Amino acid sequence: MTMVMTAFMKLKVIFMTMEQNRPRVKPRTQSRRPLHCHPMAHTYRLCLSSQLPLPADLAWARVSTMDGVNAELGPWLKMTVPAYARERSLMDAPIGELSFRSWLLFAGVLPIDRHSLGFELIEAGHFVEKSSSWLHPLWRHERVVEATATATGDGCRLTDKLEFCARVGVVGRLDSALVHRVFRHRHQRLLRWAQRPREASCPVTRGA
Repeated sequence: MTMVMTAFMKLKVIFMTMEQNRPRVKPRTQSRRPLHCHPMAHTYRLCLSSQLPLPADLAWARVSTMDGVNAELGPWLKMTVPAYARERSLMDAPIGELSFRSWLLFAGVLPIDRHSLGFELIEAGHFVEKSSSWLHPLWRHERVVEATATATGDGCRLTDKLEFCARVGVVGRLDSALVHRVFRHRHQRLLRWAQRPREASCPVTRGA
């Protein structure tokens, strides 16, 4: 086990060094050709929705950052973020251009996919990501955070809609099951985070 982890760490150092040494270029359009699936590949669509017990603006502030994304993916998966994008919100990302490239790491060490991140639309409470990766020639992810009224106070509903296809068509069904499991995990992590006790702000009163 120690030898395996050592090998994983060496792989991580190699990939991170390659990323650091890669020349920085100006953002460009994602591709000169529209992203699409191979004619023989099947396009999969998933939709997951969860009610969160906190205001929509607090939920959006969490899910619109890469720190929030990695908090959802953890502890087994993690997306790398280049230094110039670490402090950004998704609201700062360009539209219709490559935002950045990211390694998807298993256990924070082993690269399992290379993701080219781009967006079609970003507005408060709503984004549409249209990206590609080594595993998915087409990856479209729409996320909506909508305010809802509940008996216990302000809440919100978070909905993820996914459309994607596997680069290797024969593993499409397995890939779809894995993607569904990952997003179920993300929603479960979000719900646990949203249910944590938070300090209530005290009203300001003026003295007599």
